[in-house]
Amino acid sequence: ADFRKINPNALKNLFKLLSLFLLLSTLNAAAWGAAPGGVKVGVLLPLSGDLAIFGEKLKQGIEQAQQELPGVIDLRYQDVEFDNKKVLSAFHQLVDIEKVRILIGPFGPGQTLAIAQQAQAKGVLVLAVSLCDPRFQSFSNIFCVYPSVREQSQPLLTWFSNQFPGRIRSIAVFFDELDAAAEARLVLREFAKKESAEIVVDQVFPPKDGDFRPQLAKLLNRPVDLLVVGGAPERCLQLLRQAEELKLNFRFR
Repeated sequence: ADFRKINPNALKNLFKLLSLFLLLSTLNAAAWGAAPGGVKVGVLLPLSGDLAIFGEKLKQGIEQAQQELPGVIDLRYQDVEFDNKKVLSAFHQLVDIEKVRILIGPFGPGQTLAIAQQAQAKGVLVLAVSLCDPRFQSFSNIFCVYPSVREQSQPLLTWFSNQFPGRIRSIAVFFDELDAAAEARLVLREFAKKESAEIVVDQVFPPKDGDFRPQLAKLLNRPVDLLVVGGAPERCLQLLRQAEELKLNFRFR
């Protein structure tokens, strides 16, 4: 999916539901950290760095919901980039100092799990802007907004199997160091085994601003039927541009 095309209106509806829930909970407002401007809600998002494009879209949706339900939520933003240390620092600021008891974010399973135990121990509700992860099931206070990697990828892989039976024999995989990469690799290995295909290259993105061409060169003169790329949009586009420069051809990508 191209997250540059996220529609803030779709996200707005999710946060309006949260706002309505808080509005109905005003009889016990103190438990949720009520303030004169509404219930205090901490927002942990990547507002800078490689994933800022995601964070800004999410912020737009949250703020649209706040404007349509004025006085319900007092938003407290923290920019955590995509850094677990910054998430923990922001959690301390919001929960221990500002006495916030509801969090929107953080972004992704890894960051969510970094604060999960502390949040549960302190009675903090976390609406994670994250793929659902099986490890969340251990925490009664963690809620997620996106289907898991397996739930999202299985319909697409099933479509490939049905539309192109026996035609996918070689797969190249390039993933950023995202939390979801491990599960995505597992799903792709299962798919390759089912299709009697081979994963000919499995690479992690080079460091920020790094060059993909040394990795892509491994595919020169080697036919690849399916290219799978996962990471920040600009990095994925950089990989595809450099693949074109090397005149690499893929049946599907």
